[in-house]
Amino acid sequence: MDSKKKDDERKRKRSESDERHKKKKKDKSEKKKKDKSEKKHKKKSKRDDSSERSRSRSTEKRLSKRDEERKVEEVPIRFTIEQKETDPSRPPPPKKEDKTPRLKNPYTTADPFMIEVVVNDRCGRKVRVKCSPNDSIGDLKKLVAAQTGTRPERIRIQKGYSIFKDHISLKDYEINDGMGLEMYYN
Repeated sequence: MDSKKKDDERKRKRSESDERHKKKKKDKSEKKKKDKSEKKHKKKSKRDDSSERSRSRSTEKRLSKRDEERKVEEVPIRFTIEQKETDPSRPPPPKKEDKTPRLKNPYTTADPFMIEVVVNDRCGRKVRVKCSPNDSIGDLKKLVAAQTGTRPERIRIQKGYSIFKDHISLKDYEINDGMGLEMYYN
């Protein structure tokens, strides 16, 4: 029994010493953290103070130079309205810009009711045609035929796998300005 008591007492002492040791470690780590945060704060405040001092010195120098320049140039000049307009030493007033809306695409036409359609036959010929959105595909074929020199009956216009029919308008097919279509010959 004595050995059991001794073992129990040793274990208790070890656990107590372990607890003390853990507490010391915690305290040390907390102190280090506090010290680091205080040092950082001090460094920041020192930096701020030094930068403010240097700023204030540099601004004082600038201000003193400006004041000296102003003293030399402090001649009051008064113009009448007619003199301001005719005085060659003064720059002209800024021009007022137009507030008209600008077109996003520089290649578009100025008329908002006309669109430009690019028709590409896949043999190297690319035709730009200006037409109205209300025009039919047949009208578009006639315009393309006039530029290419082929008969409109021999032209087939399509986009992807959908073949456009002659009597339907461009607006119905949702053909917009700058859109590209494919042209095939029958």
